[in-house]
Amino acid sequence: MENTGTRRSPEIRGGASFPGQGGAAGAPAAGRLEAKDLSKVHGETTVIRRLSIEILPGEFFTVLGPSGSGKTTLLLMIAGFVKPTGGRLFLDGEDVAPLPPHRRAMGIVFQNLGLFPHLSVAGNVMFPLRMHGVSRTEARKRAEAMLDRVGLSAFSERRPHTLSGGEQQRVALARVLVHPPKVLLMDEPLGSLDPPLREELQKEIKKIHREYRLTVCYVTHNRDEALRLSDRIAVLHAGEIVQVGAPADLYYRPNTAYVAKSLGEANFIPATVTDRGGDTALLELPGGQSAVVPGDAVPKEGGRRLLAVVRPEQVLIQSAENAPEGGKPGWRGRVEEIAFYGGHKRVLVRTEGGLRIVASCQAQTPLPAEPSVWAGFASSAVHLIPKNSE
Repeated sequence: MENTGTRRSPEIRGGASFPGQGGAAGAPAAGRLEAKDLSKVHGETTVIRRLSIEILPGEFFTVLGPSGSGKTTLLLMIAGFVKPTGGRLFLDGEDVAPLPPHRRAMGIVFQNLGLFPHLSVAGNVMFPLRMHGVSRTEARKRAEAMLDRVGLSAFSERRPHTLSGGEQQRVALARVLVHPPKVLLMDEPLGSLDPPLREELQKEIKKIHREYRLTVCYVTHNRDEALRLSDRIAVLHAGEIVQVGAPADLYYRPNTAYVAKSLGEANFIPATVTDRGGDTALLELPGGQSAVVPGDAVPKEGGRRLLAVVRPEQVLIQSAENAPEGGKPGWRGRVEEIAFYGGHKRVLVRTEGGLRIVASCQAQTPLPAEPSVWAGFASSAVHLIPKNSE
């Protein structure tokens, strides 16, 4: 059971040297992982559909998707525990698809951690070294150095079930890192933790990634986790990658409504292209509003009828009496709901024309006292996607 008391999880300490590696600093060369047309079929169900990705050396790459989208199956195929129906998998240019898991130079942290209950913490960390022929004396030395690195040296003789969830996570990480892999695979390792501990371990996982210069493939359904940790994110839907990019690119420039919703709340406003010049396009929005956007911001597919995507933090709310004259599309309406989230608040405005506009602002930002407000945004905040892009 997770310890919810006042005990703090120990901090990870030290520099980026790998214990017991002859004093050499830094990890072995991080691997470059490439999947080409990878697929997996169970009976009549296609779980992964001709999926191709490239993960660069030292990159923190996250696969984001809901339950049932194929995330774990993809990770287990990369690790070698599930055989692909088709496609190829390369690590540093070598086809590793025919190789068993222990010959792929990859480490994996499972969702259930997979710690051996009959072994001590030190025994768990020693296990991969012993499997690779390291002597017991040397394995013990390296395991103790790694446990000190992750702040668990005082727990070396304990059994895993006596540790908190966060401490068990550190044991799992230590076990992988003591025999450093070219690629670290992580299957929703923080899903069972309480939010404060999850956030703490997110920071430490990112710190380990940065210091050890690891190539990481991380799968999760938690969008905040993906945005916080990743160099790049691949959004997975029904076994297919629908968009890959840096967190900010996917968040502010999604190519479909599905991707936009996967990364957070968004306003979807019907938009029609009424005029298109060389460099700009004129959009007609509900309620007689309009916006001018760069011409290359209009997607080629989708025709004239599109959706304007605007994130809540890009929406401005002010008194209807002080509504800006031109330049910013916006609507008069009434505040229907205010929700407090600690550092920020979410405001729902229902416009006179029936639009539902969601805004997000800092918790201490004053809102207009008048019952009638104006909710709008700059034209530069508009990102356009095809209307039927679920």
